[in-house]
Amino acid sequence: LFAAGDHDGAQRTGLQLAQHLDSGRWLLTRGMADYFRDELTQSARPESWLLAEVLRALWQEWQGRPPDRGLRAMESGSRRVITLWRANAQIVAALAAFPENFIPGAVTRDFGYQLLDANGKLVTGASSPPSQTTTRVIGDSWMLRVWSGGSQGSEGGAFGPRTVLPLMAAVILFLWSSVYFVARAIRREAAVARLQSDFVATVSHEFRSPLTTVRQLAEMLEMGQVPSEARRLKYYQVLADEARRLQRLVETLLNFGKMEAGAQRYRMEELDISNLVRQVASEVDAQTHEGGRPIEIAGPPGECRVRADAEALALALRNLLDNAIKYSPAGTAVGIHWGEENGRVSIRVVDQGPGIDAAERDAVFRKFVRGRAAAEGNVKGTGVGLAMVRQILTAHGGEVQLESEMGHGSTFTLLLPALN
Repeated sequence: LFAAGDHDGAQRTGLQLAQHLDSGRWLLTRGMADYFRDELTQSARPESWLLAEVLRALWQEWQGRPPDRGLRAMESGSRRVITLWRANAQIVAALAAFPENFIPGAVTRDFGYQLLDANGKLVTGASSPPSQTTTRVIGDSWMLRVWSGGSQGSEGGAFGPRTVLPLMAAVILFLWSSVYFVARAIRREAAVARLQSDFVATVSHEFRSPLTTVRQLAEMLEMGQVPSEARRLKYYQVLADEARRLQRLVETLLNFGKMEAGAQRYRMEELDISNLVRQVASEVDAQTHEGGRPIEIAGPPGECRVRADAEALALALRNLLDNAIKYSPAGTAVGIHWGEENGRVSIRVVDQGPGIDAAERDAVFRKFVRGRAAAEGNVKGTGVGLAMVRQILTAHGGEVQLESEMGHGSTFTLLLPALN
């Protein structure tokens, strides 16, 4: 994955693994998959890999266009495997299991059984059932046949409840629990797909607004419809501001794409946080004064040194400042405070905005998620800023914390290991 001594590579790999684990996935390269396959086939349970091979064969058979739902028995070497799947336009969720694994062993001592698929082919159980059996239909067309398997029988006759009901319950519980977990996985992925759709719509709107302004002003300047030189200079200033706005938006999306792909490279160096804070604050100073939201900075007189990527850390701080400015009422200040505490350097961005509800404080750090205050206040944004902040801090061995009270603003704290 990365060469020995490649700390940046190790951080990228760790960050990517953490992101996938947070989303419920652990992506493997082909080489990793082959390694684990060899380890499994050499272990005491080589059949474990057979389930993955069945699902791979099923996916190849679908050629990227799986049916909406299905239940099917397949061959994997000398073993039979039951596969169950559900699919929609965004995601496919599939489950594979050996049929004998969900038949309780204690039950099979008292009766015989036979499970047939939709084509009448034996999936598991006895190959030659007796003439008298109890038959039940499973799902749409699978069949389960049960008969007494012991000389003493059971109460209520050969097919009493002590023999039939446990097996029926086991099979039905397996099938319905499989449907439940597959459906839950699809709902989760569908929710992510909706967030992605909202993200595309939001980004399209974010691009359309400045582009419309740029086009209108450029056409007026081109046709000589500007009445005075002062107005002409004003239009040039607006064009420059809108161009910078588009540039920031493009850079944000490009940086986010690199981080999601694990391709972001960090150049670690020793930094003085006080210098970084003052630099970022001066870059957004014009924006804050236009809205009547001055930046108040405060920190200790000495240096607070960390090892970090200056550009990435500045991006994280700028995202927090942009949010604080957008959500704070006109005439209120935005604060940046830094210092050292418990062996770590802290940077706090304090605003006087509407606050973030407790139920949303974890969700706002996920990609494409925007809080209720953004929707109610019609605040512009893409929903990736805070996700980027968390990714950057994680890559630096730090963390981001949020404290907020509804109606009394929010405080975002960046914590980084201090250099002693």
